[in-house]
Amino acid sequence: MKLKVQDKTATLGSRREFTDNGYLKVPGRVARVGVQNYLAMEFDFAAINKQFGLTLKATDVMRVYRPPESVFDPVSLASYDNADITLEHPGDFVGAENYSSHSVGHCISAGRQDGDFVEVDLLIKDGMAIKSVDSGKAELSAGYEADYDYQPGRTPFGEAYDFIQSGIGVNHVAICDKARAGHGARIFDSQKEHEMPKVKLFDGATVEVADENTQTIIQRAIDSLAGTLATEQARADGAEAIRDSLTGELTALKAKASDSALSERVLLVLDARSSANRLAGKAFTTDSVDPVAIKAAALEAVGVKCLKSEKWADAPAAYIEAFFDAQMANKDEDDQKDEDDKQKTKDSITGLAADLANAKPKGNATAQQTRDADYQAFLDKRYAAQEAK
Repeated sequence: MKLKVQDKTATLGSRREFTDNGYLKVPGRVARVGVQNYLAMEFDFAAINKQFGLTLKATDVMRVYRPPESVFDPVSLASYDNADITLEHPGDFVGAENYSSHSVGHCISAGRQDGDFVEVDLLIKDGMAIKSVDSGKAELSAGYEADYDYQPGRTPFGEAYDFIQSGIGVNHVAICDKARAGHGARIFDSQKEHEMPKVKLFDGATVEVADENTQTIIQRAIDSLAGTLATEQARADGAEAIRDSLTGELTALKAKASDSALSERVLLVLDARSSANRLAGKAFTTDSVDPVAIKAAALEAVGVKCLKSEKWADAPAAYIEAFFDAQMANKDEDDQKDEDDKQKTKDSITGLAADLANAKPKGNATAQQTRDADYQAFLDKRYAAQEAK
């Protein structure tokens, strides 16, 4: 094939070839798998709303997943062959009625898989279009018809989508400034490898990927997984803390259930019941086996006012214990005083009996009269002592 080197300069190793009549023959990536965003106005969104019961507005974004089985479907790949090439997307598909005003060349091969992309051989014929490519307008975007199913989900990389695309039939390939499929969808220029985008892994290491769009997808998935792992680790740490707490509680419950612990608790209950009966009287009863609850019921029974709550049963345990102990101390003091009084009375009566037994007549009184007078004096003294209290 001849090269008009005076018109075009071929870079060593370039994948761009010029025919003898100046056409540009070059391969390029025209589409890719993955999620791509569209505005609802790019479709008949009213029909989509009716079909799927949605409420899409013209400016709403539709996230469309192009799975590998759709993008690399042999029928879809065959539809690239002889599809027209345009500068930017025309307002409508290219056909006989608008071919001369839109077409700047055509595809000269079917599509073929190149990683996540579809690669096609292009023959660009229009001189202005070739100059645009030379000036840097080199990204590619396919115009096509397809079927869309509303099936919200996530790709294997974790990207969310709303619709799944299938049945892709290509009409044209547009040369544009910004491809929907990302910067990787472009006309090739050199056989040499350019510096490839890199993805940062969990351990900080990096690996090269085919293009910036793939880098974005993979990095986003890795970052999402890293966040999920951090969340799950925190959840696991929390579960471990709960497990340790439950283990401690179980140990404490086992200790409480031991024979010695049960014996000690029975003694505490019996002691509380005994003290409660002393404080509230022998008629006091309760079904509780909680020492604190028994003491609270006893305080309630004797009418002691609780300053912490309406009922003693609702008061703090430490407050109940302290108040009960104070009441028992008063009870012990009163019981001791009564016991002392009884002893004094006993001693007094014993002394009286001895005095009466040894009484001697006084004056003209007989011995019996003397004893009666002494007994009456004893009673008067006791009465005066009671009145003094």
